[in-house]
Amino acid sequence: MYKNLFLKNWPSIAENFAERAIRTIALDQALKKYGNPVPKIIAERLDQEFEAIDAAGSFEEFFLAMIICLGSHQSDSYITTVRSLNYSLVAYFCWISPVNPLPFHRFCPECNHFETYDNDRAVKGNDMSSVQTCPVCGAPLISDGADIPPALSLRNIAGSKHDIRFNVAGEYRCTLRDVLLQAYGKDRVVHAGLKNEYGETDQVHPWKLLVFPEGYKTELPVTKVIQDDGTEILADEYDENDIPLKRIIIHALPELDLLHRLEQNIKADPGWIGIDDKDILQVFLSGDISFLPGTDKKGEANSLFKKLVEKLQPKTFSDLISVFSMMMGSNTWENNAETLVENGCSPGDLITNSDDLYEKLIDMRLSDEQAYAITESIRKGNGLSEDMKNLMRDASIPDLFIDSCKKIRFLVSRSYAAEYLMIAYKIAWYKLNYPADFQKILAATDMLPDDRKKDAEKTKEDT
Repeated sequence: MYKNLFLKNWPSIAENFAERAIRTIALDQALKKYGNPVPKIIAERLDQEFEAIDAAGSFEEFFLAMIICLGSHQSDSYITTVRSLNYSLVAYFCWISPVNPLPFHRFCPECNHFETYDNDRAVKGNDMSSVQTCPVCGAPLISDGADIPPALSLRNIAGSKHDIRFNVAGEYRCTLRDVLLQAYGKDRVVHAGLKNEYGETDQVHPWKLLVFPEGYKTELPVTKVIQDDGTEILADEYDENDIPLKRIIIHALPELDLLHRLEQNIKADPGWIGIDDKDILQVFLSGDISFLPGTDKKGEANSLFKKLVEKLQPKTFSDLISVFSMMMGSNTWENNAETLVENGCSPGDLITNSDDLYEKLIDMRLSDEQAYAITESIRKGNGLSEDMKNLMRDASIPDLFIDSCKKIRFLVSRSYAAEYLMIAYKIAWYKLNYPADFQKILAATDMLPDDRKKDAEKTKEDT
């Protein structure tokens, strides 16, 4: 159904149907999961996000991402979104992102009892409450929530216009590119050009597509680039920032390749896994992630993970998000947080991801604008300007904290780390329940082409 919807008359459908579809589906899924009426915190967050999406003119981007994600699921493949879209509660309810950005919470699927600890960040994951059953009806409670700050969700929605990034299983990447070409028409889609040392476009970025507004392309320079197989691909020859283009980037992620192969070969689906599943948590708390294909052959990633588990003593899903965040960042642990921990700093005081930094700056009484500007500068590896340093000192922020910020070269977002961890949870489920089959399939997946592995590293840089 969705594939037919996609290919018939996409621009017209998106223009006339996107907003109504996204609003209706998000509200419907919220009701299905949390009951009627939905808890106040959910209703208010959805209203805020709808308003932000409308202001950004991004309903079409959300609709496009939803249709693509649904299409991949129907093809028994996996796809996730990166950066702008995966912060959002709307994206979660519309199957765009597996990450529920609400504060850590528990709810009852039988009577819809709902409890959250959004005002106490010290209480997270399965440490929220010692009670595992519903106080109303006695049914088992379900835990969820990655605790993405609402202000960051709204800011990233504002930046979602013209920028959609997907992580996919590698074998689905060509299919997705073809679907996009058919959806918008080959006359409106070109590949991003790669210029040579003479400033001429002689190569293309194979997985970065640019979608023109109608009527633009005929007025702007493009060039034909001959591929190794003799085919021609159109590539741009201009500054993309000068035009309101949609930028659609498609990355392959080895973990999604493995997940796809596990499901295809074992014929079993883990379904929804609770974030406080004790058996799955124990797989990671043991300090060994060598079963994930994204870990390198030399074992550096696994060694770092083992050290982080030993030093930080994670106990919950939220703790593991912090561990994976530090692994994915640059200069977050080594020569930075590691030294702080050795000198007695509490793990809760460390800067682990961009959301974490933003929240700490807000707690230190910087304004939302100030906290966001500093967070974005550090996240992107631009460090602290003199004005930022002075602002932080004026707010009596400790020098140790400022020095830690200065050392960081890149911060991953909490939503990306949570999304990766949820993929890893599913992989761990297969490892626990089908160990022999798992090892055979993992060995085959580890033989992925080198370009697929390099693409996975590029994905982490773009989060």
